[in-house]
Amino acid sequence: MRSEGWAWVVLVSVLAGPAQAASPGPSPVVDGVAAAIGYEVVPRSLLVAYRGAFLPRADEGVALAALIDERLLGAEARRYGLAPDERAVAQLLAQQPVPPGFQAEEWRQVLTDRVLAGQLLAFRFGDYVPIGREAIEAYLVAHPQPASVGREAREASARAALLPEARARREAAFKAELRSRAEVRLMAPRPSPE
Repeated sequence: MRSEGWAWVVLVSVLAGPAQAASPGPSPVVDGVAAAIGYEVVPRSLLVAYRGAFLPRADEGVALAALIDERLLGAEARRYGLAPDERAVAQLLAQQPVPPGFQAEEWRQVLTDRVLAGQLLAFRFGDYVPIGREAIEAYLVAHPQPASVGREAREASARAALLPEARARREAAFKAELRSRAEVRLMAPRPSPE
């Protein structure tokens, strides 16, 4: 989590109630919750399954951020009226079968959100993201090409080179906006006894 700049917040009083928040013993509500998105709880077991399926080498914070983003993007895609590509969902389900302890419909929702997230980002940003004239000029200065290559061709190659970074910045800003509107709350894991 710290690598993504997320602040760890323990919201025991919000989810467990004031009586449990004051008790010194472990709270099963907080121990079993990775995050809350509005009133929807993201169980720690779901985070563990998601991380194992899609980001096994990532730390827990990165996996949680990705899971939350996919949930929010899936909800936003539904709001836009996008329907999931059922073949893509079925293909993901074949690659990542239902983890032990999960209901098939629960895991299918995670996979559907993942597919919808990709569809929404492609719908919103596609292959066109505006790139400023200054960025193109800076790229052309940093990467000179022979004069025989026309101005339009040089600008087209600059746009193609700058597109992935520009799209990533736009997507990150869009995800941050969704997180801020959704009231995402992250739960701190209990320290492990040593």
